[in-house]
Formats: sequence, structure tokens, C-alpha cells
Amino acid sequence: MASSSIEAFPTPLLSVDLPTVRNNLRSMADYTAEHNLRLRPHIKTHKSRLFSQLQLEYGAVGLTSAKPSEAIAAATDAEDILLAYPCFTSPRMQLLETLCKDRQIRMGIDSPQAAERISNYLRDQSGSTIGLLVDLDVGHHRTGVGVPESVVNLARQIESLPNVRFDGVMFFPGHVVPNHDGVGEGMANVRAELVRILDALENAGLKPTIVSGGSTPTAKHTHLIPEISEIRPGTYIFNDLNSVRWQCATLDDCAALVHATVISTAVKGKAVIDAGSKMLSSDPCGADPQSGFGLLVDHPGAKVARLSEEHGEIELGESDWSPQIGDRVRILPNHICPCVNLQNELILVDRDQPPRRLAIDARGMVH
Repeated sequence: MASSSIEAFPTPLLSVDLPTVRNNLRSMADYTAEHNLRLRPHIKTHKSRLFSQLQLEYGAVGLTSAKPSEAIAAATDAEDILLAYPCFTSPRMQLLETLCKDRQIRMGIDSPQAAERISNYLRDQSGSTIGLLVDLDVGHHRTGVGVPESVVNLARQIESLPNVRFDGVMFFPGHVVPNHDGVGEGMANVRAELVRILDALENAGLKPTIVSGGSTPTAKHTHLIPEISEIRPGTYIFNDLNSVRWQCATLDDCAALVHATVISTAVKGKAVIDAGSKMLSSDPCGADPQSGFGLLVDHPGAKVARLSEEHGEIELGESDWSPQIGDRVRILPNHICPCVNLQNELILVDRDQPPRRLAIDARGMVH
């Protein structure tokens, strides 16, 4: 986790260390190459053309995006895009048409209604064809189909519809975090659910060509599920306090930091900074919800205890830091993805090069 002199830029700001980003991309590319996996990173974390290009340079076969608008803004060089979110309303389908003109597009869905709406729209409006992946529930219980018979029925429906094709399955193992010795058991449980579904599909003559899984915490445990053909990690490019506490990254792997300034020390035992929920987001640390709203990397005994919109309240606790008005601090956010989406730009730091502003191309692109 590199530090750089960027005092010329006003706070609050978000900085990203480019050498750390490159190290993270190289490490994941090496892992996927070693285990014969396709890498399709999720751009929801960085929402930036520059970082999308770097991911492609470091071996990604394509990119994953949440919404069409995000892909249009930040995945301009990708010829192969997976939309991991079902996009079947008319406004999103209009954006989808833009993507379909010169790219291979796939989408994850978990309902017959979505399959039918997408098919009807493409048939009536553009004539394009896209691949559909059936979204599976393998234990996270957010979206996805968990009953093998229902997965088979949805795959059969897709095969019967015009302008869509059944390309495979996808899932998100977000309930498995590698912060204890049970990660092997967690991945084994996921594999058991996945194999039940894959066996049902194969028995129905519907063998998937793509089995897409993964999250940053589980990415480098994917070899425990050899049925997976590609992974979609997102946070790994920057990492955050969740990554550190979940033991899938170290502090040196964390590329993105929020810089803030102490604006008040009037209340005893407390310092107040100019970065609040509009800068850091209000997400707690998943692995340690009581730890506050980020890690003060230079003052680990202090705690970002509360956030309001413009203020961050730091409890000094047992820290030996004596904050002064105007002191600048660096904070590792709990969850970097919403933090990035709160910014119009970040400050890019690259060794001895002068820090520079970088626009976040898909900031606010959530449709």
C-alpha cells in the first residue's frame, strides 16, 4: 500500500496507486492461467475505461458489468461482455441494443419472465441475439434458481425462444468468505449444489458451455470447484478493508485510499474529518461490523466511529495520536465499490510521476 505526496489536491479525495493495481491484476491473471480459468472481471468496482483496458491487457477474456449504461461508459474496448444483472425493462433494453452492435453480449437471468421479455424485445426491435446464463442460487440466497428441475425448465425455455440462446450458468458464492479454516467446507458445499444442477442439465441434454462463478474473497479458491470455467472477481483490482479482514488481501495489496483533513478537535477524545458518508459510504466492514467505517492506516488505534453526510467522527481510543487542525489522514474504506461510485474522479498515483486526476467514467451509471 504505497503512500504518495498529493497534498496539492484538496480533501476529501480518493487516491489509487497504479503499481499496486498492476500487481493485483498480475496476481489474478497468474492464478487463472495456472488453473485454466477464464477471467472476466467485474467493472463495478472501478467503473473506469483505464482500468477496464488494464484488465484486458492482463489476460481478461472479457468483462462483467452490472448495468448496460456502466458497460457503455467504462467497457469500451471489450468485445465480450456479461451483464450480471437481468436487464429486461425497455430503457435498459434500448441501451443493450447499443452494446449488441459490435460485441458479444451475455446476460444472467433467473426467471421465465425475463427470458421472454428479452427475447420479445430483441425479436421486435433489433433482431440481435444474445446468450443467456441461468443465475443459480448455491447458498447466497439473494437471486438465482436453486432447484435443478427449475434450472432445466428455464434452460429449455431459453432454447425454445428466438434471439436468445442458452450459453450456461452463473452464480455468486458471496456467503463463502475465507477468513477461517472453513473455506474448504464452504466451497465444497457450493460445489455440491452446483454439481446437482450441472448433472440435471447434462441429463436433459443441455450441457452448459460456460460455468461462471466467483467473487474476490473466493477467487483464489476456485480450483476447489473444477467445474467452474470462468470467474468474475471485482474488488481484487483495488481491494479494501473487507478484503484484508477476509484474509484474501494484505494492506500492501490495497490500492485505493481516502484522504481527509481534520477540521475539528473541540470534543475531547475525538477528531472530526471532512469525509463522511458522501465520501466513504455507510457500509460496515462485513468481517467486523463493529470496527467502524474504515481503517486509519497511519493511526490504527483510532476508529472512524460515526459518519454523517460531510463529517467523519474519529474516536481516539487508545491511540497515541494527538490530532491537530489541518492534519491529513489516510483511510482504507470498508467497501471500495460504493466509495468509487460516490466520486467524480480519483487521483492516480504512479511511482515518481506527478499525481493526476482520472475521471470515473461510469460514476452514477446504475441503469
